[in-house]
Amino acid sequence: MNIYPSNIPYTYFIKWSITGKCYYGVRYAKNCNPDEFWISYFSSSETVKEYAAVFGKPDIIQIRQQFTNDNRVARARLWEHRVLKRLNVIKRADFLNKSDGKAIDPAASSKARTGVAPGNKGKPQSEDIKNKKRKPKPLATCPHCNKSGGISAMTRWHFDNCGTTNSLANSKISQTNKLKNLRPVVTEIRNIRSDLSKTKIKELDKLLGLKSGWYQFTDEKLAIILTAHQQFTCHP
Repeated sequence: MNIYPSNIPYTYFIKWSITGKCYYGVRYAKNCNPDEFWISYFSSSETVKEYAAVFGKPDIIQIRQQFTNDNRVARARLWEHRVLKRLNVIKRADFLNKSDGKAIDPAASSKARTGVAPGNKGKPQSEDIKNKKRKPKPLATCPHCNKSGGISAMTRWHFDNCGTTNSLANSKISQTNKLKNLRPVVTEIRNIRSDLSKTKIKELDKLLGLKSGWYQFTDEKLAIILTAHQQFTCHP
């Protein structure tokens, strides 16, 4: 029996190489599809969300298994459970997973699918509940790195835990921001390329020892290429 006839359940693996943290999960919601992962769906784990809020997007994002045909939801959940048990994630410091258990059975709990208990569906919320939802979440600032964020995430990854790991992450963020400052180089390089003849492009590729289109290179390399191109065009 398939609860959702059009979905493609899948398991996934993500990792932040700079910190070594990993997460293995499963997705089996209505209309889910592997193509959505880390585009419109970013894991339902609160721990993963908190970690990504501090350290950004994981650099390793993989779809491990896809499930089709009969009983695909049950098979996807069972597969995740077996993998987590085999990896013993609960006792491993490099995994963010907090359990190896099967997720809540979607056939048995509409609350798990909608977030609303059947008995409360359609009932107006009290003003007290509405005010609690409107109240902004308190922020905290780490005394070591001066980074601010939600108390839960900051307590988990900063304060007494703010050390080598965060220094490496901040270094990576700093490097990323540095490369973003070179963004105008991309436009300039591609404008230059559009004005060059194919012969000139081949000559420049040969001069720089490139085997593929240099317009596809990173900002940092493009900056070097721009300098070389300017010298090349000034001395034909």
